[in-house]
Order: sequence, then structure tokens, then C-alpha cells
Amino acid sequence: MKPLRLFTISLLLLFTGYFVNSQNIGIQKNNPDFLEYLSSEEIQTGYVPLPFEMPTTPVGTKRSGESFPSQFDSRNVNGTSYILAPRNQVITGPCWAFAATDVVQASFYKKGYQEGYLSPQLLTNCHNFVYTKTQGGNSLMAVATFARLVGPAFENAVPYDANETACITTTKEDFPAFVSNVHMINNNIDAVKKAIIDNGSVATKMFYDVAYYNSADKTYFYNGAANENHGISIVGWNDNMVVADKGYGTPSASGVWIVKNTWGTGFGDGGYFYVSYEDTYVGKEVFAFTKRIDKNTIDKVYQYAQHGMTSSVGYTANEPSYGRIKFTTTEREKIAAVGLYTYHPNTEITFWIYEGADFSKLRYTSEAEVIQYGGYYTIDITAPIYITGDFQVIVRYKHSTEAYTIPIEQNFPDYNNATIQNSGVQWISSSGSSWIPLGVDTSFKFNLCINAYTSIPNPPANDNVQDAVLLNTNTVYENFTNAGATVQANEVVPPYNNEEASCYTQNSWCYEGGLQNSVWFKFVATNSVVNIITEGFDNQIALWKSNDDNAENLISGNTSTYQLLAANDDASVSNAFASLYNVQGLQVGKTYFIQVDGSANGAEGIFSIEIQDIPTSINSTTHASTLLTPEGELTQEIKDKVNYIEVFDVSGRLLQILPKNSSLSNSKLPKQQVLIIKLHYADGGSDTISWLQN
Repeated sequence: MKPLRLFTISLLLLFTGYFVNSQNIGIQKNNPDFLEYLSSEEIQTGYVPLPFEMPTTPVGTKRSGESFPSQFDSRNVNGTSYILAPRNQVITGPCWAFAATDVVQASFYKKGYQEGYLSPQLLTNCHNFVYTKTQGGNSLMAVATFARLVGPAFENAVPYDANETACITTTKEDFPAFVSNVHMINNNIDAVKKAIIDNGSVATKMFYDVAYYNSADKTYFYNGAANENHGISIVGWNDNMVVADKGYGTPSASGVWIVKNTWGTGFGDGGYFYVSYEDTYVGKEVFAFTKRIDKNTIDKVYQYAQHGMTSSVGYTANEPSYGRIKFTTTEREKIAAVGLYTYHPNTEITFWIYEGADFSKLRYTSEAEVIQYGGYYTIDITAPIYITGDFQVIVRYKHSTEAYTIPIEQNFPDYNNATIQNSGVQWISSSGSSWIPLGVDTSFKFNLCINAYTSIPNPPANDNVQDAVLLNTNTVYENFTNAGATVQANEVVPPYNNEEASCYTQNSWCYEGGLQNSVWFKFVATNSVVNIITEGFDNQIALWKSNDDNAENLISGNTSTYQLLAANDDASVSNAFASLYNVQGLQVGKTYFIQVDGSANGAEGIFSIEIQDIPTSINSTTHASTLLTPEGELTQEIKDKVNYIEVFDVSGRLLQILPKNSSLSNSKLPKQQVLIIKLHYADGGSDTISWLQN
């Protein structure tokens, strides 16, 4: 049975039809069957109607030139089965959870992860809605539960027990992965077939009454108007199968869905039966779970709408509507993904992430994307966005023909008993600049369905200067990273705090945010002159000398205990990898420290590093920046003086002699290799510089 009716008539009236207020905000009406279900005193179990009417999925869901076979069965696709045998729910109520976990299992199998049964117990006992285990649920409840990072769990980690109602504590070790990108498909046979081919199975609902079941051929057809009462999954189809007449009418055409039931293998055809395409419910309101998420990429979810979408609001069709939400991290965290619902198929989505409680620090802008199906989606953030404290996500929704595009969570005490937040953390807008607050203390008592997923970064082993990795000279070291690196208190940093700081000098960094995510290396000098080269991502490096070779000096704040020897951000205009050329005056046997940091406001990446000894026979005291343009070419003043040019490799071997007025970039010099360029002037003088040909 259902809980006691708690809502008021005014609430029902508000959400039964469209509501437009003085600020021109409209709201999508709720599903009448859902409202009737909530208001009914009749005991009902099984499948709960959705709080909204699922929009019809438009045509055009096939791939270009795609056609579907007349028969398809995910239990046998070229000899491979993506479906496990039907299980028995034992009691009334949990059908929806069995169907949802069966569908996710099939989707994972299609992706090559054959990990066994997934647990319906976690859904039935931990969904956070008001229903008990025997009162039922729906696929949307499964979506919301998974979006909270609750499951899916391995069956052997959370075994199903029909009599157990407690929600047990789980960890990520109990999950194979997370799941998202849930397509909602309604009244579109081709779209359902495509989803089955792509994902193995889909979840749907039905009205089941044994009177409409033909035990002889295991077929079923219901075309009445009673509310749905059972959750099932579809694993295939047969366009040619005919459903026999049981005295309640027959379909107008052949064609059935192959349905996996939740009553064990003793029911029907080994636990399966065949339902007409023309059934009132089966295949008309479908959920496909399409995305597997590596559980190690996400640690937390920030959300206010814990029960997911119940309706949507907005302004005007073919005009944008905006939702804005503010969260606060509890520690330094990386934004891994943004999660959001779409109500209408073919909604265009763009979003922005801001650090802080205002709009002064934009950290991310997504590409505009048209999402083909209504449903729930997580969009990965590949940029390194680390946040401590407040951050905001703004989502722009737009649909060519629909006005109410911003998904919301309402409070229905007999369904979700949702906690609507106080104002100050959620807003909507028609312009993206003037914002209307939402919250329990406002006229708009609902939550936005926008989630943010974060990961807790594990810093590299050489994150701190005390843990600097010891390098040998004349060796290329690969596969280092600064991903997840931090900045120590009082950590040294080269000059950068002015816009005149050049990107191409050997004594400063660009004006790009300063120190962000540094890692440390060290080496013992075996020569008085070295080149230090990093490649792989946009980085900035610095070379430091410390009294008594003590790493602690570099985080002491005492400037008398250390010295900056060189710093570089970009090797040239065309090369954003940092390099230090001809660092001279090193003391053989002394330890020096190399700081590698992400440039461009904290870039992350994999990189290589090399320390090259430069033979003293070709050393020079001339600084390269006085001879070369930012593009790495000789300045015109120097060209006018040069008589000829000798080119050596770092071992001192002569490679070429170039005539006067030669262009270094146009010469046939080795690429991506440090070279020693000796400039011979007409007056008999010379200069020697190191140079990297890009």
C-alpha cells in the first residue's frame, strides 16, 4: 500500500496544469496518472507511474541507411548472449529494480564487461523515496539512485533478500562501475530496437493481468486503460510472431517484443514471454542505460535534487532558459563531470563552470550539444579544474519548439518527500544575467536537476620538493605527470606577477596564473653547463639552487637560503613546452632542483624531462634571448653581423656550416633536438647559443 496522503488540494491544482506567473515562468504539467495514483486510497503495488508524461521520441533515430532485422534476440547474437537468466523477485514490489539492474547488466556485457548479476537489493532498499520494498517503484527512481552514486552493485556484494529492508553501507569496491546517459524513449519502435541492439536490453512497464496472457504460446496483449503495475525488460523482437486472441481482442498486425520477466525461469518460456507491439504500455515508455563510467574517476556527487526530475520549467520556445546552481566542496577536488537531465528530445545544452560565488573566475565552457533523447546524462570534464570551496554551474537549455526545458524536482510527500533547499544556491533566468532565486522560502519551491561530480586527486609521488625525483644527466625520462599535484606553503616561484613578464625569457614565467600544480626533480651536476628540456604538455619550469642542497629551504620563505638560476615558460612562439638552455656556472657535485608546473592556469599532462650536459668547449656566456626572436629566429641585427654559422650537436660534433643570412628555421637541421649554434661575426667575434629546432 501507499503512505498516508499528505499533500494539499492547492498543490495538486498548481501542478496539474501549466502555471505562468508574473515573471513569465511556465511549468510543465505533471502526469495525470501519477497524480491519480498519489490521491488514490486503493492499495497498489508494483510499478509507480512517472511524475511526468514522457514526450514522444521523434522519428529519425536510425543511423543513416540503417535497417533492422525482422528478428533480434540479445540472448543469441552470433552465438553470444548478453542476457543472464531471469531471477525471481519472490515478493510483490521489486519488479522495477530487477528490470533496471537486468538492463544495466546487459549494457555492461555489450561493452565487454561480463561481471555477473547486479543487485536489485541496493535499489529496493536504498532508493531514498517513500516507498517500501513491497510498494514498488519505477525506472526513474533507478536513474536517480544511480545518479547519487548508489550502485549498481555486484549481486554477491549486496545479495537479494526479499525479507531484508535495511539499506546496508557500501563502498566503490562493491560496484563494477557507475552508469549514466539514460535515454528515455517513448512510442518509437525503431528507437527501441536501436537501443536494444546497442545496449542489449531496455527497461519498460506494463499492465499485467493473467487474463491477457496466453500460456499456450506465451504471448500477451493488453489494450485497455488500467494503470501500469509491473516493471520488465525487453531483450529483442520478432516482427512475424502473431499474438492469439484470448477473447479481449487481437492486435491489428503481427510483431512482438521478447520480454524478460522477474518471476524466475518457471514462468512463460524459461522466464520470457512475447508481448504485442500494440500493447498499451510495453515498449511505449522505455529506459536505456548507455554509458559505463569508470568508478575510479568519480568520488563525490554534489546535488540538491536527490530524487531527480519530476517536471520542467522555462520561458519561451526557441529561446534559451538558464539554470544556475552553487555548490561548496569540502576539500580540494577536481570537477570530473556535470550531470543533468533533459526533458524534451533534441534539447540543446551548453554549460559553464565558475569558481567562487560570483562570475569573476570562469573555469570551463562546454561545447553546445544537442542531446537526442530526454533522460539523464553526465558530461565529462577533461580540463584540470580544481576547486576548494564555492563553485557554480550554469546550464543553458534551448529547444526549437518547447518552452519548458529546465528540469526540476518538486516535493511530493507521498512520492519523494524531497527537501527543497533555501534560496541562495539555485536560480533560473531567461537572459543568463538577471536571476530569479529558487527555494522553499521563495515562490518557486523546487530544486534544479543539475549535479556536479568530483574526484579527490591523489598527488604524484614527487608533489613536494622533499620528494624530488633524482635524475641522471643525458637521459630522457618519460611518463611523468603533474596531474593532481598541489602547491606547498611558501613554495618558491619565479617572477610572473606582471603582464610584462615574457613567456620566452630564461628568467621568468608568463602572466598565466603563476604556480598551480608543481612537481619536483633534482640532479647532481656533472658539468658546469646544462640544457633542461620538458616536452608533452604546456608547462613552465624553473631551476633552483639551495644552500647545503637542502630541499626544505625552497619552502622556508627565507630568500637568503635559495637562488633562482633560470626559468622558462615557452621555448618559442610555436613551442609551448618549456626549456632551459645553456644554464651555466653550475658547481660539479652540487644538487640542483627543477620545478615543473602547469602553464596556462594549471595545465595537466604527461611529460618527459631531460638534462643535457653541454661540453665546455662550446659554452658561451651570451644569452639566447638577445640573439633570437620569440619565434626562434636570428634577429635582423645579428644577421647583419654574421659571416657564417657552425652547427654542433650537444656532444660537440660539427653538423653543418651555414652561410651568412641563413634562416635557422628554413635550414635542414635536425628537428626536436637541442643544437649548439656558433655565430661567427665579420669583425672576428663570435657567440654560441643552444637552440631547439621545432
